[in-house]
Amino acid sequence: MSLAGEMKQAVAAEKKNLVAIGRFIHGNPELGLNEFNAAEKLKAYLAALGYEVTAPYAGMKTAFRAVLKNGAAKPKIAVFAEYDALNGIGHACGHNLIATTALAAAAGMAGTRKYWKGQFEIIGTPAEEELAGKVRMIGKNAFSHLDCALMAHPHWRSVIGTGSTANRRATVSFYGKASHAAGDPQSGINALDAAILFFNGINSLRQHLREDARVHGIITNGGQACNVIPEFAEARIAVRSFDEDYLEVLRKRVRNCAVSAAKAIGARATVTWEKYYYFSYKVNQTLDEVLAGSLAEAGIFVARGTGRDERASLDMANVSRLLPAAHPFFGITPKKVGKVALHSEEFLRYADSDAGYDAAVSTGAGMALAAAKLFGDVRLLAKIKAEFGRG
Repeated sequence: MSLAGEMKQAVAAEKKNLVAIGRFIHGNPELGLNEFNAAEKLKAYLAALGYEVTAPYAGMKTAFRAVLKNGAAKPKIAVFAEYDALNGIGHACGHNLIATTALAAAAGMAGTRKYWKGQFEIIGTPAEEELAGKVRMIGKNAFSHLDCALMAHPHWRSVIGTGSTANRRATVSFYGKASHAAGDPQSGINALDAAILFFNGINSLRQHLREDARVHGIITNGGQACNVIPEFAEARIAVRSFDEDYLEVLRKRVRNCAVSAAKAIGARATVTWEKYYYFSYKVNQTLDEVLAGSLAEAGIFVARGTGRDERASLDMANVSRLLPAAHPFFGITPKKVGKVALHSEEFLRYADSDAGYDAAVSTGAGMALAAAKLFGDVRLLAKIKAEFGRG
């Protein structure tokens, strides 16, 4: 039997266990940095396969590193797992399936050791959604030992090489003066009015922004009682672009909107940008070609992106700036349904569907197959690194 055949066979033998773990994670959603149950499930499964598990990892309680050494200390190739949920809507981004793909890849590599030599790893990376977990891990040198890294994300279509936008987030706070809204309104300064003016200012900018730009946010605090002039209001805002330099332009414009809105009514504004943020994605065409071919052998056929297709942001993009990385999307929704928005109730249901797990398991087999090929082809891995080094 061929490598591809034995890889699929090794993964298929574990499918029942893989799906059970995926369904458990989906049914027990945990927010970033609190994915304790999910992490324990993943670590236990990997240890049972013979992986050497280190946890916590990179200073994060729900992160881990699982290593399978086979005959050589290098190359070192990893598949990343994610398992955090969205606040209020659970696994509507399908991170339970990302975890499933990683475990499927782990099972495939454990079952085909006669075909490869090197060090294969599964790295558990928490808190992708809101807290840029991989960025924090990069700060702890969690990935610097790797030659390349792979990860796959569920989607409404199967595609590779889409790219992703850089993303910075801020908390915008407005400070006014409280007073009775009916008895003494003239003594108050309405911080909520400043927040509303701020969003109106943002909306007035939209006509003048580049096509790849995104500015969006929510008001998280607008006061506590309708008969009290709010002395404090707060908003969360995000700016995105494919170009980090243009992102700086957007940040200045957001600050100008906040300061101007506050000044207009006599309030005060502060804009606090988060320390950890998302870069735009650096596509590695050579690695994508290897992975696309391997995914096809496993039954997952991916279209090719342009590198500027995906307006969402990923902390895997920061990894792609550190070392060669690939991040395909695999479709889990019926073709007749068409486009389904991630982070929606509809996508949440598909993330726990039989078809979703079928696609995740096959995707994991494809990633393992790509890793096994790279272990056996030093020249190909060198070509991937050369492309990465060219910028």
